[in-house]
Amino acid sequence: MKAFFWILGITVLILIIGFSSKNSLRELLFKDQFIVRPRGVELNRIKIKQTAEGSTDTLTVYNGERRETATFRKMGLNIFLVYKDNKLITTFEQFKQTEWATHQYLFEINVQRDSTTVDLHISGPDQSL
Repeated sequence: MKAFFWILGITVLILIIGFSSKNSLRELLFKDQFIVRPRGVELNRIKIKQTAEGSTDTLTVYNGERRETATFRKMGLNIFLVYKDNKLITTFEQFKQTEWATHQYLFEINVQRDSTTVDLHISGPDQSL
């Protein structure tokens, strides 16, 4: 009987710890991926920021040749701001039904002479919203 209560106590403790840190575990295990494919421009000239409608927070999710480690989790309308040489060149919007759904964002940036085009391809549960 003592062993039963020990096992029950340990199980309850593990569940309490697991549920109290579930957001941290989700963030650790399931991260958004940002991939940038440049043509005609160097990666260190590109910066991508993310924000949400009605939010005052803006997070740099891609800076030059590296993806930042911080994550931006907001449901609703998410806005991506794409910069080249610290000048805003375009924005994209995505509606996320849940803040914990993970996505892969592929930014294709093509620069020819004075023209810059950016395409965004989203893979994940909210890709067509």
